[in-house]
Amino acid sequence: MEVTDVKIKLVSKKREKVKAVATVTFDNCFVVRNIKLIEGNNGLFVAMPAEEVKKTCPQCSSRIPISCRFCPRCGAHLGDTPTQFRSTTRDLAHPINQEMRKYLTEKVIAAYQEKLNGTPSSPK
Repeated sequence: MEVTDVKIKLVSKKREKVKAVATVTFDNCFVVRNIKLIEGNNGLFVAMPAEEVKKTCPQCSSRIPISCRFCPRCGAHLGDTPTQFRSTTRDLAHPINQEMRKYLTEKVIAAYQEKLNGTPSSPK
């Protein structure tokens, strides 16, 4: 699988850890949006698009974040979150091996550097 296009949107806030948001096209036929480029303690890294994990209130059937202990709609006590669901987000798409993660990270960071420097993207 080859990255055939990377579009970068810079985040304008100076002190924001998220530096850019990328849209990556694979093999000219599959797109993944909302890939974030984040400044971490060890440099830039790529965070894949994620969604908030939700659960259903047993009393009113509202969908609410899994971290809530009480329903914001009806006030029902929801109990503790089971250990296997303590993460509040989950990736919607992600590389399944280290080789692809490294390749994707390199492509996104290169496109980000080009955008910062104002140089046009080279054909990929």
